[in-house]
Amino acid sequence: MYIQNNKLYYSFIIFLFCFLLSTSSMANGTPAPKECEMVGYDNGFYLKTCDNNYKLKFNVQLQPQYQYLGIESQDDTNTFQIRRGRLIFSGHAFSPDLTFKFQYEAIGGRDNTTRENDAFVNALRDAYIAYKFNDYINVMVGQARPYFNREELTPDNVQQFIGYTIANEVFNHARDLGVWLSGSAFDKKLEYGFYVNNEGLGSNRTNRNNDFLFGTRLVYNILGTPGLQLTAINHPEEHQLALGLAANYNTPDTNAGNNVIGTTADFIYIYKNFSFMGAGFYARDTDADSTLLGFSGQAGYFIVPKKFEVAARFAGVIPKASGITNGYEAGAGFNYYIKGHNLKIQTDYGMLINSALVHGGSVQAGSMFNGFNPGFNQDQVDHRIRTQIQLFF
Repeated sequence: MYIQNNKLYYSFIIFLFCFLLSTSSMANGTPAPKECEMVGYDNGFYLKTCDNNYKLKFNVQLQPQYQYLGIESQDDTNTFQIRRGRLIFSGHAFSPDLTFKFQYEAIGGRDNTTRENDAFVNALRDAYIAYKFNDYINVMVGQARPYFNREELTPDNVQQFIGYTIANEVFNHARDLGVWLSGSAFDKKLEYGFYVNNEGLGSNRTNRNNDFLFGTRLVYNILGTPGLQLTAINHPEEHQLALGLAANYNTPDTNAGNNVIGTTADFIYIYKNFSFMGAGFYARDTDADSTLLGFSGQAGYFIVPKKFEVAARFAGVIPKASGITNGYEAGAGFNYYIKGHNLKIQTDYGMLINSALVHGGSVQAGSMFNGFNPGFNQDQVDHRIRTQIQLFF
């Protein structure tokens, strides 16, 4: 960890030196024409060449958080944590069509801080190179999120709630290593993505067998182009509606080599101050004859446009096997956007029905690879309150 932190420190010093050198050069020499601003800010500080063939952008994401957990038959927990502390480098090289992103988490916490002596982690998140041939074909290699469910694909800094739903935690495929092919057609009405990844077990992990995670995602933008957002922060005057379908196939080493099929369908609707997202999930282990179902839905409304939003959600996970308990989550949230998503304060409440929380453990995320048993506890109802401020620049 000492070596990793020093590398991060030196990288930041080099970036800062280049930034100051560039601004000094511009100040001492002839001012660059307005169309050739080599240093500036555009949703992040950037350095670029006048021909725009090279560009480096730098972002910081910081999420200090307070969390209360009331776990049935156990002691309550009050704690502060840094949920995310990240440095993000992105841009393009040689050509605007050759892009890259490098995201490093210097410190990170958890959605449910129940683990005793929980150690904060630092790890590489996104790390990829992509080349855009045209609107129809974009190829990406490295580490990123598989093209599966909308909630997981929506960036961490623009989420409507502080944490993900339990359905997302069970059915999602976290960042993984591999190759992606994506694009759009029919004036961006249809978007597609294909990917071949390692086992889908998480970031920074090489494959442990000779099988890959294969998947595809299709999105049809019926009205407008909502993109990957869950809130009405932009207050669109026109209706925004999109449908998504995704499926994948995997033979994870952690599930005794069984074949697992996962599918999801989702939609997003946004109009003026209102937003609603819904999703359904289906997973099947074809060898063990096991099935896992799930759903999630959340809605938001801006009482003060672009500033104050109230939101509600409900989600569930339903294992179709005897002796395994269903799990549900109901919640409400309040968001105040000081500078949009870049500076916002969020508070949410969650009631976890048949909760999986215990001190020393947590919800078994990635349960499609764990015998299709999310680990819920019958008749255990837990309560969670979180408050978080986000700074992203």
